[in-house]
Amino acid sequence: MKTVTWTSKERRKHPRNTASIGVELRLQDDLGKHLIGYCGCAKNISLDGICIKIPRNNDVEYPRIKEKTRLHVKIPVPDIQEYLELTGRIIWYSRKEKNYNIGIRFNSNGEEMKACLSRFIDNIK
Repeated sequence: MKTVTWTSKERRKHPRNTASIGVELRLQDDLGKHLIGYCGCAKNISLDGICIKIPRNNDVEYPRIKEKTRLHVKIPVPDIQEYLELTGRIIWYSRKEKNYNIGIRFNSNGEEMKACLSRFIDNIK
């Protein structure tokens, strides 16, 4: 696994590591209710966030994929056969012909969850 190197103008506190991990997303409305789920593949991940690619069908409308949408990210951890479940917000997205690329910033998910995420990232390097 390689660490992505960014320019000096990069605002991230933690480096992103390339990844190819299947993930699940649950987008929420403003009241915190789950609206819709998507499956995708992580492109890179850090303690601050994740970039996910979601396959796109041109005949389907993709509601709620927009900046500031709250969501839950579910990442499988094969070694323990469980999931990391993190909360975050969409901070950017790009719509391509065959997929969406979505940048997600994790919320403060607690120290224990951050420690689990850190161990997970170290294991995919």
